[in-house]
Amino acid sequence: YHIPVAVGLLTPEGKDVMLGHGAVTQALNLTQERQQFVFENVDELPVPSLLRGFSAPVKLEYPYSLEQLVFLMQHDSDGFNRWDAAQQLAVHLMQQLIGDYRAGRELQLNPALVEAYRKVLTNPELDKAMVSKILTLPSEAYLSELAEEIDVEAIHYVRKFVRKTLAIQLQSEFRQVYNANQISEPYN
Repeated sequence: YHIPVAVGLLTPEGKDVMLGHGAVTQALNLTQERQQFVFENVDELPVPSLLRGFSAPVKLEYPYSLEQLVFLMQHDSDGFNRWDAAQQLAVHLMQQLIGDYRAGRELQLNPALVEAYRKVLTNPELDKAMVSKILTLPSEAYLSELAEEIDVEAIHYVRKFVRKTLAIQLQSEFRQVYNANQISEPYN
């Protein structure tokens, strides 16, 4: 088989690492079940940005920590990977909340999700359409697909809880974005 995987590396400051020839993304060709790739002249432990530009139609599992997902969501120069990190982060936290709901525990949204959304929402350098995609929570249908046992009530309640909590905690930021995008002329 031959699977092209476009890869980038990000420094702890959120900057792309130059991978040679002035490029920040390098295509790696996976042709074996196990392969090792070595990147030279990388001074700090980077966070990998995998499958940039959705370079291969595959599902990739990488053991990102919650901190790494938040980091990629806020800093990755690849829009698809920012969106994917946001989806992975939200899915992980929502699955925990679904477990809490089913166990009768009080729901508390992890502040990491709120802060990650806040940083994306208030980043003036990001494309507005990309921001709207990144901030879209995984659908109930998608959460159901991932569940071993589908609890429709729990999934619905948790997604509604997360949306409401984000709306309340980010109310001023959402209002600022709304006000900044008002125009007096008719839509064209």
